[in-house]
Amino acid sequence: MKRVAFILQEDYVWTFSSWYRTLPLIKKKYELVGIVLVPKKLANMRSFQISLWYLKTFGIINFLLLGLYSMKATFKRLSSKFNNWEKLCDLHKMDLFKSSNPNSPEVSSWLDSKNIDIAFISVPYILDDEIISKAKLGMINKHASLLPS
Repeated sequence: MKRVAFILQEDYVWTFSSWYRTLPLIKKKYELVGIVLVPKKLANMRSFQISLWYLKTFGIINFLLLGLYSMKATFKRLSSKFNNWEKLCDLHKMDLFKSSNPNSPEVSSWLDSKNIDIAFISVPYILDDEIISKAKLGMINKHASLLPS
């Protein structure tokens, strides 16, 4: 069975809810070995700067709609038995490794120790070749971006 790892950003609105629903499907055919979790960021922005960027980019109405969706997702997650990354990893018997940067030597060592075949990547970081080469069969990248209007 192919061994799969995930490099994800620590986001509870979009990332967590997506992987909460997706991991059981992947688990049917692959061995889930672990998640590397890195801080949420948007380009070089963090925290409050991200909210301001959303407001400027999408306008007040869409910003408010995104905010309402975020609150709904947060309440739904908090009412769930598996409401954080630790519990999600425990549910699927996976390791959780937290790092401040997906290109760190610690992440490289962790990936080596897991002997992975495939990695799913969903982080707003540019990965170094060393990290990309860790998966024997390759990596699947999900990159969020604005589409031209």
